[in-house]
Amino acid sequence: MGIFRRKSDGVPAIAYVIAADRPVRYGGKAPLELRLAVRAPGREPFLADHREVVARARWPWSGTLLPVLVDADRPALAGIRWREVAGFDQSAVPEFQAMAERLTGGTNVPGDGGPRDSEPEDTVPPEYRRESRDTVTELERLAALHMVGSLTDAEFEAAKRRVLDLD
Repeated sequence: MGIFRRKSDGVPAIAYVIAADRPVRYGGKAPLELRLAVRAPGREPFLADHREVVARARWPWSGTLLPVLVDADRPALAGIRWREVAGFDQSAVPEFQAMAERLTGGTNVPGDGGPRDSEPEDTVPPEYRRESRDTVTELERLAALHMVGSLTDAEFEAAKRRVLDLD
């Protein structure tokens, strides 16, 4: 993991999540470890390992793209631009998946942005199953709005219940 004194020293780039820890089953924050394939302007693509404490609402899936900063002086990951993650364009996933396969020799590269195909479906909590990714995305969006103060606690709870169809 690249460490910076100031994130402003970084160059904006895009990272493809090759592997991510499974989400914690409780709220709050938890340590997250990621294996990323990173592409930055004017640099060769590279692999990076990243560790950070992350809120569950922001937990990234394997097979998704993240906006990141790369060390301006050397090819190392500086950090994830978490404020830009919600709604980040995922249309280039196939291109980045191919890049990740080249970098890793084709091993351990997910293809669909959900839990790995090797995981038995019954070990994946219902809220993270493939058919419910739209629900998870909407809940993440609501959580982000709540975190920045756009939704009150009551509005957030009501919207969450509506998305989960609990009303």
